[in-house]
Amino acid sequence: MDNADLESLKLTPGRLSPKFSPATTDYTVLLSSAAVQVRIDCLTSDSGASYQIVGSGGERTVPLNEGLNTIVIEVSAPDGTVKRYTIKVTKLAANLAELARLTVTPGRLDRAYQKKYTEYYATLGWAVTEVKINPVKQDPKMTVTIDGNPPDKPITLGDSETTVSINVTSPDGSNIRVYTVHLLKEDTGYRLEASDAKFQCGVCCSLLSAPRKLRQCGCNFCTVCLSVSQRSDKTCPACNAPPPSAPPFDEVDSALRDALLIQDVKCFYCGTTVKNSELITHASACEERLTTCEMCNRDVKSSTIETDHADCVDTCKQCNTKYPKVWETYHTSMCLQGDGSGVDLVGHSVKMADWEKKLRIESGDSFEELFTAGGKHETDYQKLRNLASTEMGDLRDKLKSAATAYANAIAANSKSAKAHHRLGAVLQELYYLEEMFGKGEEEKKDSANKEAMDSSKTEEIDAICQLHGVSAGADLGEKLRAIDKEYHSLKAQGNTAKADRVQGLYAWKSKQATQAEKTSFQASNEESYLGKASKKFEDAVVLEPSSFQFNYNLGLSYLAQMKYKEAAARLRVCVGSKPLHSHVVFLLGVALAKAKSDPEESLFYLTEGVQSYQFWVSCLKRDGMKNSTEMFAETGFSFYNSQFLEGFFSLVDQTKDVAKQKSLLLSVVYLVPRILLTIGHRGGIYLTVESILFSALDRLLAVVKPDEVKSYAQILSNLLLRSPDRSSQRLLEMQVETCRKTVFVESGNGQILSTLGSALVSLFDLTDEKELLKEAEVCFRAALKGEGKPVAGGEVDEGIKGLKWYKDRAAPKVVEPAPGKTGPARGGAAGRGGARGAARGGAVVRGKGAAAPRGGAAARGGTAARGGAVARGGAAARGKPAAGRGAGASKGHSCTPAKPGKSPEPAAKAPSPAEPPKGPVNNKLPETRLGLAGVLKLLSGDKDEMKALLNDVITMNPSLHDPYIELGELCRGTMEAVDVYDKFPFGEPLTFDDAFIFGEMVQIMMKLEEFDDVRLEKALIGYGTVMGWNSLDTYVRKLENAYKSAVLKNVYCAVNKKNQEDSDVKQFFKAKMWM
Repeated sequence: MDNADLESLKLTPGRLSPKFSPATTDYTVLLSSAAVQVRIDCLTSDSGASYQIVGSGGERTVPLNEGLNTIVIEVSAPDGTVKRYTIKVTKLAANLAELARLTVTPGRLDRAYQKKYTEYYATLGWAVTEVKINPVKQDPKMTVTIDGNPPDKPITLGDSETTVSINVTSPDGSNIRVYTVHLLKEDTGYRLEASDAKFQCGVCCSLLSAPRKLRQCGCNFCTVCLSVSQRSDKTCPACNAPPPSAPPFDEVDSALRDALLIQDVKCFYCGTTVKNSELITHASACEERLTTCEMCNRDVKSSTIETDHADCVDTCKQCNTKYPKVWETYHTSMCLQGDGSGVDLVGHSVKMADWEKKLRIESGDSFEELFTAGGKHETDYQKLRNLASTEMGDLRDKLKSAATAYANAIAANSKSAKAHHRLGAVLQELYYLEEMFGKGEEEKKDSANKEAMDSSKTEEIDAICQLHGVSAGADLGEKLRAIDKEYHSLKAQGNTAKADRVQGLYAWKSKQATQAEKTSFQASNEESYLGKASKKFEDAVVLEPSSFQFNYNLGLSYLAQMKYKEAAARLRVCVGSKPLHSHVVFLLGVALAKAKSDPEESLFYLTEGVQSYQFWVSCLKRDGMKNSTEMFAETGFSFYNSQFLEGFFSLVDQTKDVAKQKSLLLSVVYLVPRILLTIGHRGGIYLTVESILFSALDRLLAVVKPDEVKSYAQILSNLLLRSPDRSSQRLLEMQVETCRKTVFVESGNGQILSTLGSALVSLFDLTDEKELLKEAEVCFRAALKGEGKPVAGGEVDEGIKGLKWYKDRAAPKVVEPAPGKTGPARGGAAGRGGARGAARGGAVVRGKGAAAPRGGAAARGGTAARGGAVARGGAAARGKPAAGRGAGASKGHSCTPAKPGKSPEPAAKAPSPAEPPKGPVNNKLPETRLGLAGVLKLLSGDKDEMKALLNDVITMNPSLHDPYIELGELCRGTMEAVDVYDKFPFGEPLTFDDAFIFGEMVQIMMKLEEFDDVRLEKALIGYGTVMGWNSLDTYVRKLENAYKSAVLKNVYCAVNKKNQEDSDVKQFFKAKMWM
């Protein structure tokens, strides 16, 4: 009697969304502009019920207006119960010219189609010759053409980039909308050498690929490299020129692209010289091209398949496993049917962790039901991950549901190795998901207080470490783990204050870690996803010691934790059971090399592994990126496992050929930007891969010719400035060492000297070593002296000559001649690894103002590191004092007395001109003056000199905030400071930095009770406009007590954009007693 449901509901023309269901009452329908009316056909579930189409006058047809039409169907049950179904029908406008969807086959757009965007990019494999663009019209009456042709006609691709225009014409012909799609071809995956510097990319150091030219300076970069380097900073990655005030920021240089096509390049397979335009054709048919042997799974030259690979595998008599014959010696040592040593995981037992118990939910389901449910959640996750529109929270929820299912499955059967393994895999995927795409709403650990840098921190940390059995000389990872244990111990005791202090120590100490060390700590910390995953992989291996997949995941986990011997043991089990997996063989080579065991075996694996990895990259770029059906950590070769790139370094360390070392390192420099482009979130994985780029460039400085040092050092320095992690101590140290190397070969380069000075100030903020400030002062003064003089040539500044590192490098070096040889050995930069040594320094300002000195402009609206440019009122740091992360570079060379049998190497000399200096001259730089003023403040220097420097900056760049703020700091709290601040040329719209200056003016004048100064009203309005009316509460009360109603009324109306004559405003004034 109370059934008011519809049994069916149809609308003609049109289709309901969602599909009709009696329980669903709201629907939408989209109709063409040609639709005049719709017909509604309904059937009630209860024969005694009735329905009406509201407002239709009893008719079943409803006329349509352009736009939204709301149709309500009211159903009445026999007992009077009423239910309403609503259909929102949108009739498209006849002048609408808009697509509903847009796709590309093969490939996919850089972002899912959205109505608000008309420009898209699609990256295609380098072997793709044509594509089909699929525009779907909103209205069938619309007309669509692609470059004037029908939309079903394939697009023939050019050599690097093809741009097509999609014209959509409205049904009435009155409106045309143009969509632009840039079809970019991937490069080959192999680095190509540029024969001329003008054809070399200033980021990846290879021949330009699909180059784009920056409008502000004319510098050219690969499209990929430009996209990566300008994610958050639109200045030029090479010369730091500021961007135009509005887009477009770059353009295609057609003449350059044409010139690139006729450049001679060498085939990456056979070394034959061909024209760049013919390279793909040549490489595709090259007899020396790589191919994967179907029998041994090794990547070998095509010409050897029939000769050397007709019978290339053998079968182990013990384990019946097939393996490449060239690996016979190595397989014997790994055969799982041998003595069995190394297979079992010793010292670990399966135990239930507290975090695992918290995942459980009592369900009463069987093990198989729970395990199957976990698998379904994983499948759903993979489907969602491949949809561009999926929200991060949905992906995380699917993985967490899978984790819960597997945890319950383990509770039902704790001896199931596959359940332990899948739980570990899901937890590991959660780590990758957050690092690749961001944490979303996930809780983030509170970052430490960045200001407290007193010298007692190291002693306090050493004391904590001693409490937990870790010596002062232990590595950084062990110390961080000890601090973390102390933190959790104090939290458990309820000692919150001390726990917060220890947390601050942890964050300060972790700044000294490389990104790899941070990952290592995370992987061994059972509170992290990686730590939990590692525990589950260990459980799985304990239960099934010979499983390939279980050992592989555990081996990867051990590599991340820097447990190289343990990783090698697990990976040996993998290679012993399945020798034909080239990616596992490569990782085994990495583990053996880092464990410093079996050098001959590791060299063999590394050599094959590097070749296979490069071939895999080339195949990936040939075929194009495809949707993945595997977890991030369970693929074969991967962009996101940094251990593969680390393998290049391991091979460099075992290779004596300098040319080969340089080639390997340049390959890494070429690959990394292409990997970074695929990582959406600049989290831990991004920073780890990025740090490998820095390390590769740093190592290059030790193997390139002396005349090449400057160019590579400049590239490294500029990239360090752009790193999201540039304030970490390791990258600061690398920045300083890089700048020192450049200064040594080009001591007159004012920009580099200024960069070095700012980096030293940033590093002082972390170490409190005053020698760094003294060196910074020398650098800034040398840069000032060199203004107007040539960058190259000229005499070395006396202050620079007196620096210890300069004297060390210029002094004769004593070397031991090789057996049977005499003469000097190769000198140059020390420490190829970048993570070795302890030279101090950091990045620098890029033409936008120098770092604020310690004790100067403190954090305004935030916290600020001493010596660094500060976020004022929440604004970003303007001076961009840089910082960096990663490994510290090596210290300057320390000389030793000559001994018998050793011959001294001639002293390295800084360049001295044989003729009058030529070339570019040093410009006057605001950051040099700001930097020197900051250093003088930290060293309690001459205030008059500081004021002169800051006034110079104001003259050079009147719209720069820093000099006004620093001048105001020198006369803080006085009306003289107000006079300084008032000279700043405020513009529209006002910024947070403007608000800081206004706020300083307000504080001073309110404290001095200068209520009648006209500048007070101006400052209050400026500050309130940016920060909001409520930010003025304290000042409003004080002005009310001083009866300054006129000021209050003017400020209120200006901040809130109201008219004093409005009645509601007058009423407000009366209530406030301002009338």
